[in-house]
Amino acid sequence: MKPKPPDFFLVCTEMRSVFETRACYIEQQIKLNDKEGYLLCKVSPPIDIPNIIYNLDTVVFAPRHAGINLISINEWPMYVYVCSIVDKKALIDNCLSARDLRNIFWGTLHKTYQDANTATMRHAEQISDGK
Repeated sequence: MKPKPPDFFLVCTEMRSVFETRACYIEQQIKLNDKEGYLLCKVSPPIDIPNIIYNLDTVVFAPRHAGINLISINEWPMYVYVCSIVDKKALIDNCLSARDLRNIFWGTLHKTYQDANTATMRHAEQISDGK
């Protein structure tokens, strides 16, 4: 059986180091405080941020801008909060509250690997130029 292709790709350009482009696979839609539009996703490779988080392979994406719903993305790139789940038991009823999530960083979702990689390379150039 052929592996499922990624649904989209994650990059982070807020850090002072280059963040490897990650493939994202939607696991399920999530409600946060009874509001829809959030996604539970597997990311590959897992996220490692020294002194913060290690080997994180499941995250919740929350929209960074009001009125945006991640369930039906029709404009790329999409700006998101990348969150870890504090208590996985909260996933049982598919309705999380803000206290069940820990915001790790801001990220950008891209439809294609090429678009994501271009954004990552642009960020790497900015870092090397000292901007």
